Amino acid sequence: MFANTANYNMDSQQFLTKWLQDLRDTQSANGAFPGVAPVIPGRFDGGYGSAGWADAGVHVPYSLWQAYGDTAVIEENYDAMRRYVDYLAATSTNHIRNVGGYNDWLNLDDDTPVPVVDTAFVAKSTREFSIMAAAIGRDEDAARYASLYEDIKAAFAATFISADGTVRGDSQTAYILTITNDLIPDGMSDKVTAQFVEALERRDFHLSTGFLGVDGLLPALTKVGRSDIAYRLLQNEDYPRGATRSARGHHDLGAVELDHARRLVRPGRHEFLQPLRLRRGR
Repeated sequence: MFANTANYNMDSQQFLTKWLQDLRDTQSANGAFPGVAPVIPGRFDGGYGSAGWADAGVHVPYSLWQAYGDTAVIEENYDAMRRYVDYLAATSTNHIRNVGGYNDWLNLDDDTPVPVVDTAFVAKSTREFSIMAAAIGRDEDAARYASLYEDIKAAFAATFISADGTVRGDSQTAYILTITNDLIPDGMSDKVTAQFVEALERRDFHLSTGFLGVDGLLPALTKVGRSDIAYRLLQNEDYPRGATRSARGHHDLGAVELDHARRLVRPGRHEFLQPLRLRRGR
């Protein structure tokens, strides 16, 4: 999820390259990746094949290649990535996937339907794999998976995007995943953008995404020509408080996460709050 940010801010190449070995070691026989790696036998594995989490097996190599220009990471992970993308195809029906998992974890009462999330990430991993295949001269695979991506895109649009531009679920994350993965049909960008802006307006231009939408929120707005709203969101001083704290010289991701969690977690509802309290107290 946050590999792009890690690679932008730090020299993460060696760490993530080593971590990808841990991930490959835990890949199941059917091609699925787990939700966490490394996995201790008999202990928590995070579940296999969860959209967004398992897709790290494709997205982290893609992010490393984009950041450092080294195709060795593609070569090293190529077979594992292909097996995973084939697993996604095998667990889809007519290019629509509906498996479930963590979904848009910690969204603020703005759920996105499972098949929208699942299918968007099938499209994402399939396209990224196709691009990486082309980068190392695997032209046959590049063409095959590029064609598969187009089929997924068509199925996504036919199933989830209404004539007025509404994406099923009408959540911020539904629009973010549609926009950032280029799933809008030709001629419908203005309509989808209008519905996206309306979804933000309902929240007084505050984010309500979970983990799977937050990283794409500002890029999605920029992509559709609404950088004005991106800056407005970024400069909110009430919630989230990242801009305010940065202006005061604070750079505490835990505090931003805690601010997010407080708006979601009610007493006894979720175990996520206590670790954040501990993190702030360090």
